[in-house]
Amino acid sequence: MPQQQNAQLCNREGRIQLALSAYNQRQFQSRQLAAKAFNAPLATLARRYNRIPHRLDTRNARHKLTAIEEQTILRYILDLNSRGFAPRLYEVADIADKLLAIRSGEPVSKHWAERFVTRSAERFVTRSAELKLAF
Repeated sequence: MPQQQNAQLCNREGRIQLALSAYNQRQFQSRQLAAKAFNAPLATLARRYNRIPHRLDTRNARHKLTAIEEQTILRYILDLNSRGFAPRLYEVADIADKLLAIRSGEPVSKHWAERFVTRSAERFVTRSAELKLAF
């Protein structure tokens, strides 16, 4: 069922983007006509026109690390793995704490590394099929 909902969401976002593109290229005189032609919600089309991104495309403000810092940690873990050293969770948390210390941030929480690995599991698998983290 979630796959079907995800497909419907992607389909809807695609229609919204097409309607927005058509409106921006002046193929329609109003956003309402573009929304009706592409069967897209008018309110959502107006939000996208005003540059309010889709909620799934935004990053949660509660993340302690920036996206670049998280990518740095991922690269470091993959580098260690390629050398034959499987990083442990406390080592991942230590790397994050060192990055946060540079900009005077508070250390990560006790279970941050577990959640980070879970959240980043797809990226681990796609970048390196052989990655093995020692828990």
